[in-house]
Amino acid sequence: MTTVSTEERLARLEAGQEHLATKEDIARLESRQDSMSANMATKEDIARLESRQDSMATKEDVAHLETRIIKWMVGLMTGSIVAATALATLIERIT
Repeated sequence: MTTVSTEERLARLEAGQEHLATKEDIARLESRQDSMSANMATKEDIARLESRQDSMATKEDVAHLETRIIKWMVGLMTGSIVAATALATLIERIT
């Protein structure tokens, strides 16, 4: 059996303590936790968002609306071309 001197024991204990948190470390972590908690959503916030979710558009709704808008735009452009052609033909016949 080997005997370890008191100084060696103390040196081993002090070497292991560098990995322990100090009071300042704990205070700093607690202050960071308080600032993070202020930015976190509460159950009421989540419930409010979930209740509004029913009235929000889905990706499918947006895609359907986009298709309808494109159809309207193509129809309006075709109609304006037909109207311009008819107007040009009418003006040509009058003059």
